[in-house]
Amino acid sequence: MRARQRLAVVLAAVGAALVALTVAVAAANPVVAALRKTSLAHSSVGRLSAVSNVPGVGTTTIAGKLEAQGNTAHVVMTVSSGSLHYPMEATVLVEQGDLVLYLRSPLLKSQLPAGKKWVRIDLQKEGAKLGIDFSSLLGSPTAQSTRIVELGVVKTTSLGHATVAGRATSHYRLRVDYDLAARRAPALRPIIAKIEQLAGATSLKVNQDVWVGSDDRVRQLRYTQPAVSNGIHSTTTQTITFLAYNVPVKIAAPPASLVYSP
Repeated sequence: MRARQRLAVVLAAVGAALVALTVAVAAANPVVAALRKTSLAHSSVGRLSAVSNVPGVGTTTIAGKLEAQGNTAHVVMTVSSGSLHYPMEATVLVEQGDLVLYLRSPLLKSQLPAGKKWVRIDLQKEGAKLGIDFSSLLGSPTAQSTRIVELGVVKTTSLGHATVAGRATSHYRLRVDYDLAARRAPALRPIIAKIEQLAGATSLKVNQDVWVGSDDRVRQLRYTQPAVSNGIHSTTTQTITFLAYNVPVKIAAPPASLVYSP
């Protein structure tokens, strides 16, 4: 797989992970209360893993540590694609109302000017080329996504108990129909259309596996969703394991002198 293709696949996987942070919240059944309580946490830290499959191209896996606070996130990960394994660091911030992604990896070194270690990607600008308005995912993402899942949940199944990161949990599976949510609340149709566009789907239906701890917070979340980046389609299965809530995190842009902005 060429470097550009590998990067596109990685960005698709990272993008899917970041979307999950803002869209996987909930409604009003056993799982919904836990998802809502989780969404109200000031911050969270945990582990992130993702497996992206591109037909005819290959599989890319990501494993790393995640910190999140509001609309910002920081991930330190290892990316594996075929026989290649390399570190990558990603920071997502909101700058002047737009989502911005900073990336650092040896994979990017040959594409950066001398002295630069990070590349800054304005997701709003790049999204505009594809007709996607990333700013529409901001504003009040918790309220928006809670409403979407509340209106779109068509089935909740109890799958028993499991231990996650040393904690006893109850395992559930949600089936969420985004188009159903849009039909029930037409005001949500624009944001749902953007989410479906990011997924490369005209009608998005996903399963979300949720593990709820005795503290009524989500301890693990897993789901599979299609994605498209630069015309490359992929399917990503992502797992987020939450290790702690409301702990100090510091998420900031890297020094400007080390950043390359295409």
